[in-house]
Amino acid sequence: MDDFIVWIIIILLAVIIGNQVRERQARETKGMTKKQKEEYFKNIKKKQKENVKVLWWIIGIIIAIIILFFLFVLA
Repeated sequence: MDDFIVWIIIILLAVIIGNQVRERQARETKGMTKKQKEEYFKNIKKKQKENVKVLWWIIGIIIAIIILFFLFVLA
């Protein structure tokens, strides 16, 4: 039962965050031409790609640290 409640909370948070992002983008693009909107969303995608690259570097470093830790502890 507890797991069910946790999953409901996680899903509700995802929906709330998604709605807030959509509303913010609608406010920021209000009054823009189609070309300006395309540029706006292109810049967002570019920033997201940069953030994903950084995230993968961080995950890789954490995995490397964990592997090195286990190598030294088990050796």
